[in-house]
Order: sequence, then structure tokens, then C-alpha cells
Amino acid sequence: MLDRLRWAGPAAVGWSAAVVATAASVNPQFSWLHGALSELGAPGATAPWVYDGGLVVAGALIVLYSLYLAAAARHWVEAYGAACFGLAGVFLALVGVYHAGTYPHDFVSEWFFTQAALGAAVWGVGELLTGRRRGAGYVALAVGAEAAAAIVPWPSVALVESFGALAVCAFALLVFGEERRLGPPRGRRPEPHAVGPSVPPERA
Repeated sequence: MLDRLRWAGPAAVGWSAAVVATAASVNPQFSWLHGALSELGAPGATAPWVYDGGLVVAGALIVLYSLYLAAAARHWVEAYGAACFGLAGVFLALVGVYHAGTYPHDFVSEWFFTQAALGAAVWGVGELLTGRRRGAGYVALAVGAEAAAAIVPWPSVALVESFGALAVCAFALLVFGEERRLGPPRGRRPEPHAVGPSVPPERA
């Protein structure tokens, strides 16, 4: 079962891309250079349920993926990073529940990106603690994405949100590929055969 949850990561990436593309296609008034993605699910948008409902499903997929990551963790710090990433999925689902124009919308939207970055960074630290140097790349991805989002003068909220979403997707897919190479989650690896001197059978 846990092996199947691994596929929730790429599923969340593909689903999210399809949701945004579909919502944008039915809202020709939406502008990538002047608007915000949340406009696709706001009252007055065409079929806002496509975007809002899609985010709820995407958030659920991220939570399922985080369960796999927690089981695959090789250090408790990695497990903590997986928990942070799962919490990001909860906030993403809440973005769909509290659409643009509602009081909690800005809070849950900002905390989705914050929790996702925290999860990626902590997971990377956990990998470094187990001797996997690739963890430094996850830390750099998280810190670099947050810094770029804050420093770069983005022309619109939609573009900076898309940039942040791409960073989250990159982390999910990179870890997916790495875990496929490393093997099944902890606790499901085959036990090594006992090594010891062979004992000849007793003679009758």
C-alpha cells in the first residue's frame, strides 16, 4: 500500500497543472501578467469549482504523498520534513475551501508555500544527516525559491505563485525519482540472510 502512495506525488503535480490550465481556459479574462491564480476560484469567475475543488484534491494527494515520505524516511528529521510537507497539503486544500475574498484566504495561501518550503528544507537536512549530499540541493531549492519570491520584482501575483508552485512540484518529483532508486520504504526491505557457519547434518 505504501508503495502505491509514492505515485501520489507525480499525480499531484499532473493534477494541479491540469486544474490550472482548465480553469484558465474557461476564464479568458484572466491575465497571467496582472492577476492572481486565486481569481480563477473567486466568486464571479467562470466555473470557480474547477479551481477550488481541484485544489482540495491536489492537497489531499500531497497529504497522501507525505505519508509515503514519512514511511520512507531514513532519519527522524526526514520524517519531520515529510510532516511539514503534508501540512502544506492541508493548507492547499484550505485554499480551495476559503476562496479569494474570504478572510482566511491570504493566510492559508501564504502558509501553503511556507510549509512546502519548510518541508523541502527539513527533508534535505535529514538527507544530509544520513550522508546523502543530494539533500543540500533540496535545502538550496527551498531557500532559493523563498528568496526569489521575496526579492524578485514579479509583475503579478499569478507569476510568483506559479514560480512557487513549480518549486514545490520540482521537490516532489525529485524525491520521487530518488526514492525509486533507493528502494522500498523503511520497514519493508527484505531481511538479510543470517551469516554464520554451516552445521552439517547429524549422522544416523
